Amino acid sequence: MNPELARLRSQASRLYLEAVGLVRDLSRLLEPGDSVRGMMDEEIHEKTEILFISCNELFNSVLVFIARNQPLGPELVEASNLLYLVYDIYRYARYAREIFLADKKGVRLSTPGLREIVAPALGIAVEAMEKAYKAYFEDCTECVEELKRLGEESDRLYMAQLEKTSANTMLRNTDAIALLVLRHIERIVDHAERISTLPKK
Repeated sequence: MNPELARLRSQASRLYLEAVGLVRDLSRLLEPGDSVRGMMDEEIHEKTEILFISCNELFNSVLVFIARNQPLGPELVEASNLLYLVYDIYRYARYAREIFLADKKGVRLSTPGLREIVAPALGIAVEAMEKAYKAYFEDCTECVEELKRLGEESDRLYMAQLEKTSANTMLRNTDAIALLVLRHIERIVDHAERISTLPKK
């Protein structure tokens, strides 16, 4: 592989793992207490801003590589994949920030009844992101099938909450926040599934 392309791939790998850590950190919202949230507010803002800037820089760097080298075959596929990956990483960060804002501006995710809905979904999101990383960067073929299962679980949780919400004429704030968060998580898992199916050649 072209050394410059290998460097860009390494940068994408690093940013991806940072995005995984960002989503994993959201599990701290499941515990009660304002002290943790005070620290997380600054952390989430800083980490997402850095990811946004880094993704933009990496995207431009990949475009420059393509323009300068005009790659063909496997190298063109890899460069194209990196553009998709950068977008997916960016979306991971956006959804993580939205979930944090749902806790901050909406209802605490640690609220009884809400926590029990969100906790397993967050676990699915992190696992899906990790499986997608292994599928792409480590050629884990089993991870692709596992991601399909995680995608089905995520869809089921979201649809169940959607049906629950639509069945009640009086909407509780916890149900509304649960639906919003589950939708963001469902999108995270969708991006993970797409990454696992990116062509390798």
